Parts: sequence; structure tokens; C-alpha cells
Amino acid sequence: MNCVFWNTEKKDVQTQLVDLIESKCLDILALAEYIGDPHEIVLNASVRGINIFFLQNIGCQRINIFSKFNDTDFHIRNETSYYSIREFRKDGYLPVLLAFVHLPSKLHQSEDDQAAEVIYLRSAIEELENTYRVDGTIVVGDFNMNPYDKGMIGAQQMHSISCLRTAQTDTRVIKGREHSFFYNPMWNLLGDFNGAAGSHFYRDSSYYVTFWNMLDQVILRPSIANRLDKSSLCIMTVINNTQLINANGRPSLSDHLPIFFKLNLTEGIIT
Repeated sequence: MNCVFWNTEKKDVQTQLVDLIESKCLDILALAEYIGDPHEIVLNASVRGINIFFLQNIGCQRINIFSKFNDTDFHIRNETSYYSIREFRKDGYLPVLLAFVHLPSKLHQSEDDQAAEVIYLRSAIEELENTYRVDGTIVVGDFNMNPYDKGMIGAQQMHSISCLRTAQTDTRVIKGREHSFFYNPMWNLLGDFNGAAGSHFYRDSSYYVTFWNMLDQVILRPSIANRLDKSSLCIMTVINNTQLINANGRPSLSDHLPIFFKLNLTEGIIT
């Protein structure tokens, strides 16, 4: 299952999106800050012989989701203005929860407020995992946090860490309370060894600036982390012949770069 998430910063990127769907043979495309008509993407894709569906939203207008799978394969379980959590069930595939997020920005609230907000997302996920007996959850989107921020590593929040072996210990007990893990593979893409040093670039005149940020992430429950093709995970800098970065290597078409990854959710044992 080929997947892309991209915050398009309200830019006109419809042509690039159809190119992206075609060139990457996408199964799932999730967008934040997309202001175009989603039905035009479906129509323009069909002109190229590509069947893709726009998945209707109920309570989350910050995210648009497209898939080659039908709307009936995605059951909306919880939506707020900041996230859409859907249960994916289809014959021949592992049932999973897919949470698509576009969380509040640091420009509008403190890191502590961000961390507090994420508690509600975490609670919603755990409630749905218990209700629908799904132990595989994937969360993807614009978290507006770096992997090392409180909302990402806090035990009450996403509790997402860089080491799969540690995450596979199942839970961590703090003052008698158990906290389950998420695995965050995006730590491996921080820095400039493999292309773009992050998914978002920002500089200002303050003393403490990281310049590159990894705001766009995919995290997984450890039980299905082996379903991720680690070699596929990347920050995209080009779509066909369209460069997404400028001569300085910084995002140009949007202020965010898309992330791409492959999941193998077909039933059966994966080693």
C-alpha cells in the first residue's frame, strides 16, 4: 500500500497531485491545507485511467483523503477538526486504524498546550482500539511537532520513540500506570544524510532555532511496525519533473515536503 501525506499550504498543486498519484501508484493520499476541489482530482485522475476515490469527511475539514479503495472500506470512527480516525477493513487485508492528523501549530499555542491537546487524540485512539479490537494503528499527518517534542514522546501523549526494540516491550509503567508505545521511524530521516534534512524549514531571529523540522510524520503501533517498508520511507523533493525545493534545498512549492511510505497490510505473517 503506497501512501503519501502532504501539507500543500493552500497552493494550487492539482497537476502535481495527479502526477503524484500516477507516478507513485498511490493507494492513499492525505492532504492538509488543500483548498482545491477534491472532485477535480478524481476527475483528472480518471482522464489518465486512474481510479481513485475521495473519502467524505464528517467533522474534519482540515484533511482531505483520497484512496484507490472505496469509501466503504474506511469506516469513520472519530473525527474532530484536528483529526480523522478511520477503521480500514477489507477482505484480504489486516484490519487497522488509520488516524490522519493536522494538529495545532506552535505559532498559535505553546508546546505545553500542544502536548495537552494530544492527550485527547491518544485517548480517542486507545478507546477505538479497545472497542473494535484492533491492535494495529497508524497515525500520519502534520503533527506540528518534532519527534522530540513533549507531545510526541510524552507517555500520556503519543509516546512515540525511535527504537523499535524498546517500543516492542509493549508498555512502560510510571507510578503504577501502564503506557503503551508507538514506534516513530521518522527519527531516521532527521538530518541531511539522505536528502532534505526535514519536512519543513523555518528560521527567525531567536537564539534557539533548529531550522529544519520534522513536522510531518508517520508513527505505528509496534505490533505492525514490521508492515512498514523501511526502505521506502522518504521525504519527497520532486514529483515527476516538478522540483519541490529551491536552489538552497528548501521547500519551495509548499512550505512542507510530502512524506512517502509503503505498508504491507495484506493478511498473512510478515517477517
